[in-house]
Amino acid sequence: MNRSPNAGRVQLSCAARNRAGQGFMTDVTYTLRPGDARKHVFHVTCRIEAPAKHGQRVSLPAWIPGSYLIRDFARQLIMQGGRDDSGADVAVERVDKQTWQFAPCAGPLEVRYEVYARDASVRAAYYDESRAFANGTSVFVRVEGADRQPLAASLLAPEGDFAADWRVYTPLDARQVDAAGWGRYQAPDYETLLDSPILMADFTRVPYEVEGIPHEMLLVGEHRADTDRLARDLARVCSAQARTLGTLPTRHYAFITFIVSRGYGGLEHRDCSVLQVARDSLPAVGAEPEDGYTDFLGLCSHEYFHLWNVKRIRPEAVARSRLDQEAHFEDLWAYEGVTSYYDELGLLRSGVIDAPRYLDRLAQAATRLLRNPGRRRQSLADSSFDAWTKFYKQDENTPNTVVSYYNKGSFVALCLDLRLRALDEGLASLDAVLRALWDRYGRDQTPVPDNGLESLVLDGLGEDSRRSMQAFFDQYVRGTRPLDDELAQWLAHFGVTARRCADDSAAGLLHWAGLRLAPGVSEARVTTVFSDSPAEQAGLAADDVVLAIDGWRVSAQTLPSKLKQTAAAGDFDIHLFRDDALMRLTCRLGEPPDSQWQFRLDDEAGEAAVARREAWLGETSS
Repeated sequence: MNRSPNAGRVQLSCAARNRAGQGFMTDVTYTLRPGDARKHVFHVTCRIEAPAKHGQRVSLPAWIPGSYLIRDFARQLIMQGGRDDSGADVAVERVDKQTWQFAPCAGPLEVRYEVYARDASVRAAYYDESRAFANGTSVFVRVEGADRQPLAASLLAPEGDFAADWRVYTPLDARQVDAAGWGRYQAPDYETLLDSPILMADFTRVPYEVEGIPHEMLLVGEHRADTDRLARDLARVCSAQARTLGTLPTRHYAFITFIVSRGYGGLEHRDCSVLQVARDSLPAVGAEPEDGYTDFLGLCSHEYFHLWNVKRIRPEAVARSRLDQEAHFEDLWAYEGVTSYYDELGLLRSGVIDAPRYLDRLAQAATRLLRNPGRRRQSLADSSFDAWTKFYKQDENTPNTVVSYYNKGSFVALCLDLRLRALDEGLASLDAVLRALWDRYGRDQTPVPDNGLESLVLDGLGEDSRRSMQAFFDQYVRGTRPLDDELAQWLAHFGVTARRCADDSAAGLLHWAGLRLAPGVSEARVTTVFSDSPAEQAGLAADDVVLAIDGWRVSAQTLPSKLKQTAAAGDFDIHLFRDDALMRLTCRLGEPPDSQWQFRLDDEAGEAAVARREAWLGETSS
């Protein structure tokens, strides 16, 4: 394990400086203590000094902002009851799946409960002898009537030698804490409490600065990462994103990073983010980083961009939600899709990748969109609205009916950016649109109304340009028109050639047939059959296990090459198991589709196109 050079003495972030000398008053105090690590349980109390006269109601959120799925966190909460100041029990009744009603009591009420914590993702709570971690949505009940009041949280250390070197990180303001961070914290309101994850662990601290503001990455788990390189690259990426928005609205920022054998993902918070990364994706000392590290920097870039777009430039539907039910809105793409556009662009602007590599990675993302039949069935607006029940609840038919608001949203953002850059009126680029959104909404935390980005773009245009731009939003956001021609046209205008071609890689050959296979297994088990594909016409279905092609045994590894060998022969037999019954089907592939994008700098682009390209990608693109 690579430990911090300062592991012997704790360094607390500026968000966690002890403010014991500054008094504060609060009517609600939580106490969070990890219990027996073998049981994976947090013990929580919530002391309410002045409970509601007719009985206090408490509830737990059903979802966490940034992850648009009802997760029913209350299913892991074991309510133990309530006590008044004399120690007498206070009766409690269950109101619904996530709400409890306590009987009236004269004086303080102490609510006691446990939370089972065994979710290793970034979205909930986890506790064992390696670490304790909690999002507020999993452990802190809402006290009805106290949402906008200051709240206190006391964080207590678990018992046991395994936690002897543990320290605390949380973006909450520290009030009375010891050198390791155990003690009392405060939040100005319930929303801030929920948006301030809590880490208790022995972690490696990787500090750096952006525009004089302290930043850090906290590495949790065994690793041999080149932390100096991490600090340099993160500083470059974060600085590039801050330049794009022209402001840095935080006093301290942290990436809480869980290192795992396999995994990838992130979740944004107001002044930090929580990441999960595969150990092999971190840079090793003395070795040239691979694509996995670039992917990880892209994840960091994405979550950091949410510091502005989502956490402060935030959708009204989320801002007004009590987190007890879905918060539907049709422009989720303007938050996640736009951020997905800027995550890779941020890597280019920071200099950690160059223009040719940026275009290669952009083409890979465009290829994923091209191979998604759902792009012709679901609009971007519908994808945003239905995220709760479709994108986050995927099955074997999802690729045929759903388009990703991340993926397609990023290309709508790209085309919008290039369109704006080509105009002589209105906001000059998507950068300018985001700065305008910041000035109008983000700076003072005013929630953004539905379709706020679109309205801001249209407001600055003359009649003809407005009509053209309105058609763009109607066709590509509310409609299902493919972006292919639009994308190629605007890239060419900016000195980039966009070409579609056949792909004879394993992934390309499987797409030609219309199949996806289960990853990580040797058998060729089908997980998806694409609409209107040769596989669908032949009658294949999800969960089929392909045994042989034209009498020759195949595995997941050999199936693509065998398909290529037999394609020219016309019809061929497929033997498979379906529900353990042997079946024989006949298939014909036909001509291979142009299912892959290639983007290249155009060496023959004119002077004007090169100038536009340099303004977009930077001078290194010439």
